[in-house]
Amino acid sequence: MKDKKPILLCLFALFAVLFTVFFMVYVASYEEDGKFTQIGSSEFYATPQSKIYALIPSGGKFELKESNLSVAELLRLNFIEAVADENLKPLSSDERVNLIGALKLVFLDFRATLLVKKESGGGFRNLSVKELRRF
Repeated sequence: MKDKKPILLCLFALFAVLFTVFFMVYVASYEEDGKFTQIGSSEFYATPQSKIYALIPSGGKFELKESNLSVAELLRLNFIEAVADENLKPLSSDERVNLIGALKLVFLDFRATLLVKKESGGGFRNLSVKELRRF
């Protein structure tokens, strides 16, 4: 009886390739069908199911469940490694950040950092693209 290991490996590789191609076609068709609608001139997108997505640095989209998150919640996202104010001072994990406009990160100390600004109401909001130009 011949060794079945090479046959199983080939079948597994074929399955992995077919699954990857199917997934890429599915995602591409979902975006091409116009199911993501840009909200105004922001980098936020809506779906027909009223879900809100934000563009992330890797070029993908991330679903936002709400727009006011704590620093601890932001740090649990897989693309934000730190949150700091305009003076580059890290925020405590219980501070709240209101996400508006584009979510643009800067690299500080080799970490993807969301910079925020203190609002008059006491909370924080992410810096706009114009405000980030000085960094």
